[in-house]
Amino acid sequence: MSAISFECILKQAEQLSPSERAGLISVLANGLARTTTPPISAEELRARVEALRGKYRGSLSSVDEFLAAKREEVELEEARYLARHPEEVEVAKEARR
Repeated sequence: MSAISFECILKQAEQLSPSERAGLISVLANGLARTTTPPISAEELRARVEALRGKYRGSLSSVDEFLAAKREEVELEEARYLARHPEEVEVAKEARR
């Protein structure tokens, strides 16, 4: 079985008469309408948000906490790098000044 490219389909659609193109568009629109999920109600959305809040209540942090944790990670990586490359210690001290 060979795949049909989008360009091939467009070339074939260009050869259709205007009424055939309108029919094709109608069929495609109806097909898309059936495959999309229906919109959820405000109550359902609220329930989903509340479920997420409960599930992840303790895992979310403020921006300040996030930045502090990232700074700690950077300092740890710098310490590991300098431990492996002692010749870089003086360069790192100069960079901090």
